[in-house]
Amino acid sequence: FDAMLEKALGLCEATYGHLVTFDGEYIHIEALTGDPRLVNHFHNMGPVRPPPESVVERMLRGEDVVHIADTADDAGSRVGGSLLQALAEVGGTRSLLGVALRKERVLLGAIVVYRQEVRPFSDKQIALLQNFAAQAVIAMENARLITETREALEQQTATADVLQVINSSPGDLAPVFDAMLEKALRLC
Repeated sequence: FDAMLEKALGLCEATYGHLVTFDGEYIHIEALTGDPRLVNHFHNMGPVRPPPESVVERMLRGEDVVHIADTADDAGSRVGGSLLQALAEVGGTRSLLGVALRKERVLLGAIVVYRQEVRPFSDKQIALLQNFAAQAVIAMENARLITETREALEQQTATADVLQVINSSPGDLAPVFDAMLEKALRLC
């Protein structure tokens, strides 16, 4: 995610940005770059529910691309205490582009890049960020599949180990129960 974000910033001529995931309830920052004050601001937040009028909240309402040419003219950026207001005040955000990370219409997160000057993003840059978002979704799905495969293999290995103990201890249940408990503790 860090490499993807760095490349997106360069190609979109953006000053800073972040990639977040959304677990259905909370936003989690996965990659972040830019002004150290802004980085500290985000890191101090921790996981948060999508604030009203935030990019993620707008994506939850169905928007796939959030493009704010000038945050000074955006109603959501002027909401007191809003994330967009903090971005404008702390990081000097003026132009913003966010693209949803979706799988089968389910919001998984977002890539958001910012400029400190008023300069709308081009259609080409929007399409580029959408491609990065699609690649991020593929990476997330691959990681999920690898984790599931690893967990299934660990379960199969544990079952085979217990079966081996059963075969080597006919009539003696203590080693079987010990092996089952050890494998259950390790897997859980």
